[in-house]
Amino acid sequence: MTLMAEIALEKGLDALSMRDVAKRAGISLAALQYHFPSKDALIAAFVDAMLNGYRKEVGAIRGASDQASELRNLVVFAARQTLDDRTGDIFAMLEARAIHDPSTALALDDFMRSYLEIVCDALLRRHPLLAVKDAQLAATRIVAMIEGLSSVRSAAQAIGLSREDLCEAVATMAESATAAHKPLLTSD
Repeated sequence: MTLMAEIALEKGLDALSMRDVAKRAGISLAALQYHFPSKDALIAAFVDAMLNGYRKEVGAIRGASDQASELRNLVVFAARQTLDDRTGDIFAMLEARAIHDPSTALALDDFMRSYLEIVCDALLRRHPLLAVKDAQLAATRIVAMIEGLSSVRSAAQAIGLSREDLCEAVATMAESATAAHKPLLTSD
């Protein structure tokens, strides 16, 4: 977890100060302001770095997965990230900031679009006869299921389901997300 993430989790993203970041980083405020002239610029760099880190992790997963396991590996990774309290808290702060900060909104929109495209691409590789529109719809269902985990996590755990149970449930649902299109995949 980066220094910015730690401060954001302690104080909230909007409450952090340039002075506090500089102090914690062990540099002068002037040095920090040389690279990031404003708090908005610092937060924009944090958002970009965080989202690029996820993209890098997803790229590694894709590179290490075969065609049969890629979708499942991507879904389980995304589910674990969604269920991680610290990551979820940071994303919630970013989503709240996006309401009044167009650059954060644009970065999150770009990230979600690439997230959908990656899942769609994995579906098309897994099911090459699937129409692109059907893969896009299935990818949207899968991403919506993953993102919904944060809303149901507490209730699911209260009835005895673990985080791993939730990851498994989403992975299984992802595999069946193309079920409505199975006739297209098996007919001549």
